[in-house]
Amino acid sequence: IVLLSVVGLTLAQDTIPTITVPFIGFGNDILYASIVAVAAQATTIEIACDPLSDCGLFPKETVIYGPSTYNIDMSDPNTDFTATADCSFGSPYIVCKETAGGSEANFPGSSTSSYDADHLTSLPVSVTAGAEKLLGGQLSAATGIESSQAAVSTS
Repeated sequence: IVLLSVVGLTLAQDTIPTITVPFIGFGNDILYASIVAVAAQATTIEIACDPLSDCGLFPKETVIYGPSTYNIDMSDPNTDFTATADCSFGSPYIVCKETAGGSEANFPGSSTSSYDADHLTSLPVSVTAGAEKLLGGQLSAATGIESSQAAVSTS
């Protein structure tokens, strides 16, 4: 399970913007994100592996994250497979209800898993589209951090 939280955005002229993303159980793979939508309640991001690597993500993986929301949709639009994880953050554990279905699911059904919050790591993720949606007051509302702390720079 990949746990994702947007905690910072860095923009610099002539560079690809990056966000710092906490993950659990994930290596040092190169990841990309497209910011789909930003609202006070949640931010929607589509994430993908580097095209030259197989980092284990599904072909389309959507994450919806906010102060009280965390959902990963790992459904494959090209097959009969659906999978989601709905998580809540607590101390000292992160609890996720995971479901899988469709004729191509190896283990259909649902389960609840707990992850030790101490196992979160952070990786830089390159934003390939939608970075402008994180700018302004929306960044603070969606991530719980102040714009001045997010190191946002466009010059």
